[in-house]
Amino acid sequence: METINLTEEQWADIERLASEDVIRLRLASQGAAVPKIVIDQIECRQRVSKKLNETLSAAPRFLFPSVLSSEQATSDALAHFHASLCPPGGKILDMTCGLGIDSFHIARMAASVTALEINPATAASAAHNATLLGLRNIAVHNTDSTEFLTSCPPDCFDAIFIDPARRGAYGRRLFALADCTPDVTTHLSRMLAVAPKIIIKASPMLDIKHTLSELSKVSRIIAVGDRHECKELVVICDRNTPEASLSITSATITDCHTIDSFHFTFDEEASSRASFSDPQVGQWLHEPFPSVFKAAPFNILSTRFGLNKIAQSSHLYISDNMVVHFPGTRHRIAGVFSMNKNDITTLRKICGKADISTRNFPMKPEELFKKLKLKQGGTNRIWATRTASAKTVLILTAPE
Repeated sequence: METINLTEEQWADIERLASEDVIRLRLASQGAAVPKIVIDQIECRQRVSKKLNETLSAAPRFLFPSVLSSEQATSDALAHFHASLCPPGGKILDMTCGLGIDSFHIARMAASVTALEINPATAASAAHNATLLGLRNIAVHNTDSTEFLTSCPPDCFDAIFIDPARRGAYGRRLFALADCTPDVTTHLSRMLAVAPKIIIKASPMLDIKHTLSELSKVSRIIAVGDRHECKELVVICDRNTPEASLSITSATITDCHTIDSFHFTFDEEASSRASFSDPQVGQWLHEPFPSVFKAAPFNILSTRFGLNKIAQSSHLYISDNMVVHFPGTRHRIAGVFSMNKNDITTLRKICGKADISTRNFPMKPEELFKKLKLKQGGTNRIWATRTASAKTVLILTAPE
């Protein structure tokens, strides 16, 4: 494996031009003003400055083998979460090392990490960066991970982490596990022979119940996201856990910390019955985090927290008091308006600016902005929805 080599002058250029417009640099470089290798490193750093802030701070001369590697890199926050799922002090196999961010975080709590990467340049960069980060318990191998499995004796690892490639020909995005590389559905039995625990990172677009039908020995499915979107599904297969013990988890993370984790089972959801009521001024509106939406514990949220749903399909919850431990955001209801002309005029006078969310509503947010003649922004939010009593309402809220 041969890694990229940069001169001291090139590193100085990367630091000096760090905030420059990459497109302008590339146009200028046609006259050899700045080498492509320098511009690529600058672009990669700009792309990942937020999501890999921890890693780049620890290794300022971190090498990116390609711009694509920075696009596909796991964030520090997600990698930290993945590491927390591995057995502490264990021997871990990362079958799809890539840039190595997951391997680096796992190595900080594992006895050893064996990282496999099929691309020679990417593997070389991962090995180089592991040394920069002072991680001496990582062994990076430039090899096909499925071929590597065939040479592994039973139970030679405590866990396997895998993030199958979700890009097909011509950059086409793939979602189904069977379409990704490696195909976990084909190799799972062999993986479970090599390690008792398999941690699979998958697309958030996957249907949870369909995914369960593709895999065996699934003990846990985790929907992982931040405050704005669901980022991924993590599927854990455990050779020693009966499938009847399957649990569903939603995890919301920020800055390498899990700020909320919610657990339930399909049986709990099926046996729960939500209660309903119309929203009133002074009540609190509770909106689940995106990862909770993906996990879909919609009846349990009502019963476990003593909340009423506004309607069956809105998945918005209300109560007289704010529920502090609710897995989502909380908003005080300042007004409830109908869609008639007088109410719209009153709403417009109260707030000239707001953000709009629509749930089970006949109009899209952009259409509603035009009808209400409001500007986007500010701290208020309008929730346009139907209630359980079939009313169409606009709920004005302020943040907690």
